[in-house]
Amino acid sequence: MVDQTQLKEFSVFSGISPEVLSEIARSSVAFHMEADQVILTEGETATSLYGVLEGEVELSVVFKDRELKTDVRYEESIVTSYETLEKSIVIDSAGPGEIVGWSSLVRPKSLTSTVTTCEPTQIFMIFAEDLCAVFEAHPEAGYVFMKGLAEVISMRLRNRTNSLIEGWCAAFGVERV
Repeated sequence: MVDQTQLKEFSVFSGISPEVLSEIARSSVAFHMEADQVILTEGETATSLYGVLEGEVELSVVFKDRELKTDVRYEESIVTSYETLEKSIVIDSAGPGEIVGWSSLVRPKSLTSTVTTCEPTQIFMIFAEDLCAVFEAHPEAGYVFMKGLAEVISMRLRNRTNSLIEGWCAAFGVERV
């Protein structure tokens, strides 16, 4: 369990009363993870919200590319095939006071990135259904949280777009799009 004072450090929880923070804290579980451990995997169903208490995590997406392969056999025969290559691209990071797994609170509840620890990391987890139950009992707190969540989603989308544009520019040797 995390302490309500720890939850106050997260922007999504700022502005929520201490009583409601206590309820949220009681539903949470804190744990430690070593470096290079996967917390969430892109595409899987999201069920929980996570918060980074100490350490850092990277958010990455898998880029799939089809590559044409040719095999020349003798002078008159060329065999072609496509090979799918997968590359992981780090698009963002999250540190103390930041959340991951927000997809658990928004339909279709599918994770939009893979989250991996960069270093030993202290994290808390709360099931989305438990968090939603608290917000149903305290709609004003749910409003404050969702407002903060919209800011997190907006920032992540901006960072993801910027990372992908930078990668595209590097791959094609251009300075701007």
